Amino acid sequence: MILLQTPAIASPVPPAHLAQRSDAEQAVNDRLTSLFGKYEPYRDFFFQLQAAVSQGDRAEVASLINYPLRFSSLEGATEQIENSEQFLANYDRIMTGPLRSSIANQKYEDLFARDQGVMIGRGEVWFSGICAPGSCQEDVAVKVITISQNALPQSVAPAAASRVDRLPDGNYRYWNGVPNQAIVSDGELLQRGGVLFRFRKQGNNITGDWSYVDGESICLQGQVNGNTVTGIAVDRGDADFNPVTNLSADDTFVNFGPAARLKLRRGQAIARQTIRYRSAILDLGGLNRINAGVFAPPKSCSI
Repeated sequence: MILLQTPAIASPVPPAHLAQRSDAEQAVNDRLTSLFGKYEPYRDFFFQLQAAVSQGDRAEVASLINYPLRFSSLEGATEQIENSEQFLANYDRIMTGPLRSSIANQKYEDLFARDQGVMIGRGEVWFSGICAPGSCQEDVAVKVITISQNALPQSVAPAAASRVDRLPDGNYRYWNGVPNQAIVSDGELLQRGGVLFRFRKQGNNITGDWSYVDGESICLQGQVNGNTVTGIAVDRGDADFNPVTNLSADDTFVNFGPAARLKLRRGQAIARQTIRYRSAILDLGGLNRINAGVFAPPKSCSI
C-alpha cells in the first residue's frame, strides 16, 4: 500500500454551501492542496463519508475503507479488518455511537491534515489517498486508513446546534432539549418531552415530521434557508382518537401547538381527517441536533 499525495477520484457533487467558502474553509483547501496537489478529492470524500454515516448506509461506509483496516478498540486493542465483509459483520462494534457522533460533528473547516492524511476528531478516523504499487499515476482513491476508538474523549458531546442548510444530505433529528450524552435514547426523549423534528435533507429540500414528543405531529415539506424551513404541511388525524381541525383557512398564520415554532395558514381539507396547509414556516434556530435515531423520516407528505 502506498499513501499518495496526488489523488484523483470521481467527485460527488459537494454541498451547495461550499460555493461560498469562508476564510477557514479556504485555509483548509490551501493546506490540502499544498500537501496533496489538490483539495477537491479530500473535501468530497469527507462529505461522502459524513453523509453515509449519517444515513446509516453501512454498505457505502464499507466501500470507503481501505483494507486491511487498522482498528483500535476503546480498550486499546489493535486488530486488522481484512475486508468489507468482516467490517460489515463487526459494524456495530466498530462504528459505535460516539464514533458516529464524532464524524457527524466534524466541520470541514476544522479538519487537520498532514502528509500522512487527514484527521477527523482527535484522531478517531484518518483518511488518505491510496494506490496500488505500480498504478499510482492512474488508479488512485481516497479511503479511510485507520479507525481508533481510543482516540475518543471519555465523554463525547452530542452534535450541537448546526445550521440546517449547511448539513450534508442525510437524515437528522433536532430537539429543543439539551443532550446529556452522545446518544439520546427514545426513553430519554419520552421522559424529558419537548418538540422534535425528524427529517431528511436532500440539497435544500426538507421532508420531516414536526412533533411534540409522545403527542401530536404534522408532516412538513419544503426548502431550508439558514435554520428556517418554508413550504407546506399535512396534518392527518383519526376521527375517534385524534381528530384534526383546520387551524387557519385564510392568510393568518397560526401556531401549531404551544412551542410557537411552526406557523400554518391557508389550510384546506383534502381528505377525511386530513388538512393540507399551503403555507408553513418552521423555525429551527436554537434547537440541538441529536443522533438520527432508528426510525427513518417520511419520504413525502403526500397522501
